[in-house]
Amino acid sequence: MFSNLILRNSRRSRKENGLFFSSLVISIVAFYMILSISTQDVMLFLQKMESDAVNKLLLLIPAFYGMTLGILFFLIYFACKYQLERRRHEFGVYLMLGDA
Repeated sequence: MFSNLILRNSRRSRKENGLFFSSLVISIVAFYMILSISTQDVMLFLQKMESDAVNKLLLLIPAFYGMTLGILFFLIYFACKYQLERRRHEFGVYLMLGDA
């Protein structure tokens, strides 16, 4: 009986967290793509050809890096806060079942 309750709640949580986890994966991929821009062969080739424009672009990378770090922080913070707030009653029921 209690295992059915736990199983049902975990299925609901997985469905609700799908959007969060997919956006988190996309943010992490974007984060590493931004970090690797300056070391890619194409950028090194373009830096030889159009050094002024590429240097200006490479100066913008720390701003993009900061933005992606901010987005990652927000996603992680929001997910933790949302999960704890939403599942507060569920954790209370589990605590009562374990103490009974």
